Amino acid sequence: MPGFLVHSGPAVTCVHAGPMVAVPSTPPRVTVGGFPVVPAADVMTVPECPAKVCKVIVWENFSTRVLVNGQPIALQLTPPPSNANGLCVPPAPPVKVPALTAALQIRVLAI
Repeated sequence: MPGFLVHSGPAVTCVHAGPMVAVPSTPPRVTVGGFPVVPAADVMTVPECPAKVCKVIVWENFSTRVLVNGQPIALQLTPPPSNANGLCVPPAPPVKVPALTAALQIRVLAI
């Protein structure tokens, strides 16, 4: 299913408005809107969750035909603002809630 490429800019937050920070697994090589795209191997952390609950965002949708450094790219299926295709995961107990996309580039789609 096609979706918008997710980038590491200030686009994705936890439900408490803590910004997602993508920790790159390899040096970034592809950008959209001036921000590096988020490959599947990158870890999406939430270091500044105001509620101190959310630690990681686990993404659910990835490209099947578009790869960067051999890795699929995280995809957002619906345009922002909307619930993200990722879940905020606290350390314990494992109660997962949807992350939010406030802004995201909408020019580049991938499958």
